[in-house]
Amino acid sequence: MTTVNPLKPPSQAARMRIRGYASASEVARMVGVTPAAISGWVDRGKVRVLHVGGRVYVDMRSVLEYLGPQAAAALGITGK
Repeated sequence: MTTVNPLKPPSQAARMRIRGYASASEVARMVGVTPAAISGWVDRGKVRVLHVGGRVYVDMRSVLEYLGPQAAAALGITGK
């Protein structure tokens, strides 16, 4: 069993998820595409990203907008 230290701050990834962002690899797993496909979406301006500490975080709202509500619902991705 893993214990959580309440005094330890959350990881960068956890903080980004709270803000509505996920790593490109997480988004790729959720959507069922390769990370390269996510990079293509970014390059074409289909989804918004934030660069933090050498990592790329994808705005999940922009993923929902790009996929559309029906595709997002079918994949089990919901907005907050």
